[in-house]
Amino acid sequence: MAAPLTSTTLRPALGLTLGFTSLALLLWVGVKPTLAGINSDGAVYVLLADWLSPWRVTDIDFGPQLFAHYPFPPLYPLLLAAVGGGSAVPALNYIVDAFLQAVAVVASGCWARRIGCDGSGVAIAALSLAMTPIALFTAMGVFSEPLYLALSMTALALVAGPQTSPRAWRGAALLLGLAAVTRSVGLLAVAALLLAWAWRTRGRVTRLVPLLALAPSVAWLLIKTSHGWPGGYAHTLFADGVLRVTAALVAQLPTNLHALAYHFVRCFDSLNGAHSALILATLLIPAGLSFVQRLGRGEVDACYAALYLLVLLVWPYPNHFARFLLVLLPLFCAYACLGVALMLARGVPAGRRPFASA
Repeated sequence: MAAPLTSTTLRPALGLTLGFTSLALLLWVGVKPTLAGINSDGAVYVLLADWLSPWRVTDIDFGPQLFAHYPFPPLYPLLLAAVGGGSAVPALNYIVDAFLQAVAVVASGCWARRIGCDGSGVAIAALSLAMTPIALFTAMGVFSEPLYLALSMTALALVAGPQTSPRAWRGAALLLGLAAVTRSVGLLAVAALLLAWAWRTRGRVTRLVPLLALAPSVAWLLIKTSHGWPGGYAHTLFADGVLRVTAALVAQLPTNLHALAYHFVRCFDSLNGAHSALILATLLIPAGLSFVQRLGRGEVDACYAALYLLVLLVWPYPNHFARFLLVLLPLFCAYACLGVALMLARGVPAGRRPFASA
């Protein structure tokens, strides 16, 4: 009888399969020769890439005005500019995003494997970033989510597992620092990393972690301050006063809870079918079990998910929750697979447990 595949043997083959399959699908779905149909965020990113590009196609100095009026961090348009993206070559923007989204797929699979998922769980978690409706919608636009996911999921993979080396902590800190200047919500990932680092190491392992994680955001803040640009989403959001806005956000909590449930289902089923809602609601039970266990151990991914969900509960833009939930889909899928395996573990022999490695 042939020996079963080990994790070392399975991981490269599965990773390559996931990566190339996802890239082919995302390129087929997303790449087109025009910018028609992209949303307003995409239009701003394209214009910023034009202004930042060393191959600038216009002399109009509109970059400072865009940064002054839109609280977007700079890394994504900088990347588009560096590779020649922007309005002059529309297809290149989609190609870059497809490649980054495929990287995020592979990184999600690596993370899922390192937290204990077997091949099936790895595939389910990873492909949530390639084959769900919200993932395909992302591939059809010019969004910063693919870059953010590539950075954040790679960072989570580095610090997953029972043992994390100082080098892995530093690498994750640097990647999440860059994620925070890709999307502002990356600051929550930075906070989660620092919480887990302090909790698990008592701050005694590689004290460069806070510096690496915070340096990009501090540098961007100094640049904005020197140019007189607004501080970001928080600055814009609380412009009418902290107490007044906080009261309004608390009053919006029921609306956000409804929006989270609605968009969570639509992430997996664009028709919002009742059967999909029932299945996903059922899977929330094992996923919640895994989440609570990992949170209790101070795992970075669980701390990140907790902070992210708390912010979404009071976030004032519920119509965009599907995009915001995209970054949590691999975590939900992996948690659900681990939770199902955990719930079945007592009655099933270890070698036959689904979704989790022995």
